[in-house]
Amino acid sequence: MAGGSGTKVVQITNIAPQATKDQMQTFLGMVGKIDEIRLYPTIRDVSCPVVSRICYVKYFESSCVAVAQHLTNTVFIDRAVIVIPVQGGVIPDEYKALEMAANGTLVPGLHSFNVPSKLPPEVVNRIDGMIPNQVVKTIDPKLEENG
Repeated sequence: MAGGSGTKVVQITNIAPQATKDQMQTFLGMVGKIDEIRLYPTIRDVSCPVVSRICYVKYFESSCVAVAQHLTNTVFIDRAVIVIPVQGGVIPDEYKALEMAANGTLVPGLHSFNVPSKLPPEVVNRIDGMIPNQVVKTIDPKLEENG
């Protein structure tokens, strides 16, 4: 499978905060039959404003993943979404998905939830900048300390 490595799961990021699960189902259902869909955060609380949402879709057929990737940069509501295959085919729970997104500790879709990081524990990745000029920076405190 080109790009998808046999996975049936895709991660969709840069989703407008007002997007609903039904809208995502309609948008991504054009690609193929959906087995499971999760849109995070699930609870909408006015005291905790949401800047962006994240969605995971599991298709019945792995061939849908390559097709779904073609939706990357499609403007949905008011944002260009990013669709990336999830290696390992596992949809993370809400806490894990939001924690990873908030910490900027992964490049969307490139993380396998069953494989530990190969980086030393003190090395971290973070996302810097504002959309659409975000970049992933890897920081090693020991290297920074030594210039």
